[in-house]
Amino acid sequence: EIFLLLGREVDLYRYSAGFPEFSVRICQRLRKFTKTCTSRNARWRSYSKASLDMCERYSSQAVQRRSLLLEAPKDVKRLEILKMSKERNMKKRYDASVAKEGGGTGTPTTSTLVATTAGKNKKKSSDQEENEAGISEKIVKDGEDGRPPRKKAKKKPTKHLPTSDNPMQLEDDVQEGVDWSEDE
Repeated sequence: EIFLLLGREVDLYRYSAGFPEFSVRICQRLRKFTKTCTSRNARWRSYSKASLDMCERYSSQAVQRRSLLLEAPKDVKRLEILKMSKERNMKKRYDASVAKEGGGTGTPTTSTLVATTAGKNKKKSSDQEENEAGISEKIVKDGEDGRPPRKKAKKKPTKHLPTSDNPMQLEDDVQEGVDWSEDE
């Protein structure tokens, strides 16, 4: 069940600009788990490998799409900035995964996980390449889809602290009335 929940979580946040950073620790743990699995636990190892492959694949896609954005990932205001327009939003994907779980036993079978890992190693089809090209065009050509072009963010002035030749002359920011004694 843990791999099912992990797969759902990864699928929900795959279109976030911060997904590569989110998945780093997950991938580290999955690699460690895969190494520690013995040969008797082939089922858990295949679950782990499939989850690790999915994380790495989504992470590399996010890095590629993020490089096409016009703004830095830290300046992004939308959660799913990398999502294509034809993809379902996060709530619909979550509802679909919960409905899919309710219909079955809730745990993926080994054959489906092995089939997914084998399918991931194949070359991308031309349809997928066209979809990615469509995404990059949409991101680059912002304003042609009916929305106004984005405005550049204005730089905010930074507060400068008062400087003095003698730091002992600066006033302290200590509140009066606070008892700092260790008697308590």
